[in-house]
Amino acid sequence: MADYINKNILSQAYIHVEPVALDSEEDIDRLKQHIKDFARTRSDFYLHPDVDVEIEFEEGSLKARVTVIGTLFLLLQGVSNYPDFREGAVLLYNDSKRLAEYIVSEMQFLSGAKHQDVIRLESRTGVVGSLNKVTRQLAYIRRASEGSLTASEITMQLQEVQDEIKKLLENLSDQQDIELVTNGLKSLADTIPSIPKPPKEKTNSPTAIGLYQRERRSLRRYFSLDE
Repeated sequence: MADYINKNILSQAYIHVEPVALDSEEDIDRLKQHIKDFARTRSDFYLHPDVDVEIEFEEGSLKARVTVIGTLFLLLQGVSNYPDFREGAVLLYNDSKRLAEYIVSEMQFLSGAKHQDVIRLESRTGVVGSLNKVTRQLAYIRRASEGSLTASEITMQLQEVQDEIKKLLENLSDQQDIELVTNGLKSLADTIPSIPKPPKEKTNSPTAIGLYQRERRSLRRYFSLDE
């Protein structure tokens, strides 16, 4: 079993099918070994050679769960190679999702399971998906503040992203992950202006601006950015 202490799920593939192409225990054993090798080499390539790969099989109809665990710090050390934190997070999310999808596809193909034989297939991205969601929300809020949404509409977005940030930070187990993510999200939050521009032919009332600023201050407290 992989050690989950101070680590998080970075990518996960789940398959539950009727194994049409597997006629014997030897066939199943070969599939298991192939999936172990496949998951290891693909995880090395798409994420990092130092991530842990845990594989669980259940008997009966074929059930398999491949879980890749590790730290975001390990994967995002090279984020400085990208123009900004958000782009690094997006690329990491794409790799995590691609890895899970490839593993699911490989298991389905080797088991010979067509649509009628599939009970459940899932490709999950764990904390990588949560990080991608939050960075996209913050980038959207910044763009919206330039005149595409009213202050009241942006205030709702600010409230929603705070809930997502809270869940993300609570789910991070490693202190380096927490510091890295906090600093990265801080750089995005710092681009949100103190006063939003109204959309064309609309105005932001003083009350709406005041509520927007209150939620902006609340957001910035997560990153010790409050003035």
